Amino acid sequence: MSAKFKGQRQWIREILRKFGELQEVQPEPFCGDPKWPEWVSNLYMTFFGISHPGAKMKNLKKWKARDLGRFLGRQYAGEHLMLGGVPLSSQVIEEAERFGAWAEKWVRQKRPDIDLDEFQNQYEQEVKVWRPHFMKFMQETLSSVCERPYAP
Repeated sequence: MSAKFKGQRQWIREILRKFGELQEVQPEPFCGDPKWPEWVSNLYMTFFGISHPGAKMKNLKKWKARDLGRFLGRQYAGEHLMLGGVPLSSQVIEEAERFGAWAEKWVRQKRPDIDLDEFQNQYEQEVKVWRPHFMKFMQETLSSVCERPYAP
């Protein structure tokens, strides 16, 4: 893998390209909902920037290795959080339960015909497909960090 990388920027672009390919199997709640206005989709990057502090979400072309590391580190930690691999405080658990109740109420208002149990089952199945792809990607990325050429 390292033989094709000539520099840091090329290496980062290649990793981001591969990460982009993962979106084909990544579960997305209410994926492709045509009722969402364009501003909602545009706001996604702003929220992503908040959830990934330090990552320059607006200009991926200028990322350095540390930006990529921050981004992927947060993604990796998030996967372990969702798997229950990170202990949570009682306050965080309580806030998550409150948010869950609010989100369910909001979804039912916007889409009263939705079967949330079916949606949850479908999401869980999509996550079972996503996680192995993501974990393989992370292993390959971390290996490439050790193998890529560095400036003398």
